[in-house]
Amino acid sequence: MGGAMVRAAEQELGAFVRRFETDDSRRGAVGVTSLLVGLVAGAVSVPVLIAIFADGQRGQLVAGLLLGVALAGLWWGGSCLRRYFMTPGEVFRLRTGGLAYEHATQFRVVPWEHISRISNRGQDHWVGQMLGWDVYTVVKIKGGDGRKGGRLLITGFTSDAAALVDAIRQGLEHGEVPPRA
Repeated sequence: MGGAMVRAAEQELGAFVRRFETDDSRRGAVGVTSLLVGLVAGAVSVPVLIAIFADGQRGQLVAGLLLGVALAGLWWGGSCLRRYFMTPGEVFRLRTGGLAYEHATQFRVVPWEHISRISNRGQDHWVGQMLGWDVYTVVKIKGGDGRKGGRLLITGFTSDAAALVDAIRQGLEHGEVPPRA
């Protein structure tokens, strides 16, 4: 942990297995680029849409694609930039008995039994890999008994994110993850 003291709550999760850091600079760069692509596509799609509907011209497919690219770029760019500013220094620390999650303003310890489910919506192709969509996994955390519920999001911006997701699945299945040899 870079010289920092490991919190007692994290130590209770058992032996340290592996650390997974999120690449903030890549997330920020993808966010800005996606936002710019969305803005440009939106600016181009407006006159195309006006021409199609005003003059009855053909080209609905092109206009639809431009509008789709605009909306996707704006959504993903905004999402990446929001997480860039809200969760700087995001890191997942895998332990035999659970997961420790931390960023600049939050620290959370999640034992395996507090995870209700994980769902992967990743798209592992070249566009997905470029945009950090290759892994897009939501870890749903149980609430109740005074515990904070919620979710954690693991994306392709996290180092070796697929291995982290596999380890979480293994922890849910077997109740623990074996320590590193």
